[in-house]
Amino acid sequence: MGPCFAAAWTASTNRFHPSGRSVWSADNLGEGLGMARVPVNEDHLAKLYPIVGAIVVYWGLIDMTITHIGLLMLKVLNTPRAARNLPIFFGARLEILETNFKKHPEFAFAKTEGIQVIKLIRNAQLLRDMLIHGAPVLYETEDDTIIYRRIDRLTPGQKRQATYSGHSYSLRGTPVKFSTLEEASDRCIGINGFLDSLLTRLEAL
Repeated sequence: MGPCFAAAWTASTNRFHPSGRSVWSADNLGEGLGMARVPVNEDHLAKLYPIVGAIVVYWGLIDMTITHIGLLMLKVLNTPRAARNLPIFFGARLEILETNFKKHPEFAFAKTEGIQVIKLIRNAQLLRDMLIHGAPVLYETEDDTIIYRRIDRLTPGQKRQATYSGHSYSLRGTPVKFSTLEEASDRCIGINGFLDSLLTRLEAL
């Protein structure tokens, strides 16, 4: 592992939760519910803008870099140029990277770290999806928590169980602490740094 690669990985792993669990896991997104809730105001939104903005921007960079890494892996494996295609869906691209790390010795230099980062990215999707598809509506004054709400379409099975036959969606609320958002923002930066270093190493192969 080269010094730049190791430094980027150290920076990203230093942002891991001490317990080894992602701070943006489903469990942590629901922690710390207080009782005093007030509507979100301009002060709350102003506090959200830089944090959520960083997460969204770096997620886009992560998405793009994942694609570049996947294509470089295909090149390193001498995949015919006409067959160097990747799926559109983000999760499917992650699966390809994970499989390559596990199966091909060409990528052994980053196998452990790469698989760990892929797991972290998958966990990050919980938070990313909430921020993109939901809206901040309430603020918990006791523990500095924002309540996000999003409209989810019901599955056919859920529709059959609904009391009102015409009901086709659910309104879900998810609490997330500002401290969790700040930590997630830092970690997105760390993930992006690791992926950039990995991309550099692959380009040198």
